[in-house]
Amino acid sequence: MSANCPTWTSERTELLKRCLHAGLSCGQIAREIGVTRNAVIGKRNRLGLSRPKDVIGSVPQGLRARRLQGLGAQSVRA
Repeated sequence: MSANCPTWTSERTELLKRCLHAGLSCGQIAREIGVTRNAVIGKRNRLGLSRPKDVIGSVPQGLRARRLQGLGAQSVRA
């Protein structure tokens, strides 16, 4: 992006809101929009946006537990 083009156009901001509501991660949204993950996180915070409650709870507890167990197993081996 050049200095003359704003990073966050109204179209990109709307796309950010739609992607958040759809449950995409910040990294996925960043790739979709063409900005960095940190840019997405910063804009989300400045707009006061958060993920909808139904999206937050959509990760199955078993999957989350397996991910956490996998992380613990890796640190023990290292």
